[in-house]
Amino acid sequence: MNRFHKLDKMTSTRCAVCKYFRRRCPLDCIFAPYFPNNDPQKFTCVHRFYGASNIGKMLEVNLECIQFDG
Repeated sequence: MNRFHKLDKMTSTRCAVCKYFRRRCPLDCIFAPYFPNNDPQKFTCVHRFYGASNIGKMLEVNLECIQFDG
């Protein structure tokens, strides 16, 4: 087993947002359900209009509403 095997596994599971920003994707990443790694164009289009920070804020508010309703 080569020493890059673990790194390869990590990069294949990152969501499109974490790939775009070249960062490690946490297990509880709020972007992962909405921007899977197999469709990076989806994030690129949304990022042009809103920016990653605003997208993150919208998703956090959405998650809070879902948890509150549940």
